Amino acid sequence: MDNCNCFRPCATSQVNAGKLTPEEIRRLFPNATPSLLRANGITCDTSMELPVKDPEIIAAMRESLAKGIRPNTDIAKLNKTERAYLKFLESLQPDWLGVQCLTLKVGHDLRYTPDFWAVDAQGLRAIDTKGPHVWEDSLIKMRICARVFPWIRFVLAKRDGLNWSHKELKP
Repeated sequence: MDNCNCFRPCATSQVNAGKLTPEEIRRLFPNATPSLLRANGITCDTSMELPVKDPEIIAAMRESLAKGIRPNTDIAKLNKTERAYLKFLESLQPDWLGVQCLTLKVGHDLRYTPDFWAVDAQGLRAIDTKGPHVWEDSLIKMRICARVFPWIRFVLAKRDGLNWSHKELKP
């Protein structure tokens, strides 16, 4: 285990619904050092047991890897509404897709992290998904960000039954 170098090619193990192969681990966490991987119980000759057992999430991670989109680990933390929107967003095939990967600092001790970031032909979008109830503070943060960062399009996505309604917040 001490000689494990998780960045060298190694034999992949049997893949099941709840595990990732060493190759998938290296693609998901390219900057992780071998000692960090070992500290988390990951060696190059074993599969990694995921903290989330939902096969839908694991399938979404594998689809993203197949498309060349390297998701971050926050995909496992998404709620049902956000996961449904992620599937919708992936069907649009953006040039780049980020999941809770960038946080904007808008003031002293005031930060805003959108659910999704997408880059496509229309430019950079910060997308926040909401269920039936929208908290006022999240709308205020989005409006402030729209003023501070006018080159980013801030979009509020709400679910209407099976469809999604989008509202772009203007600066």
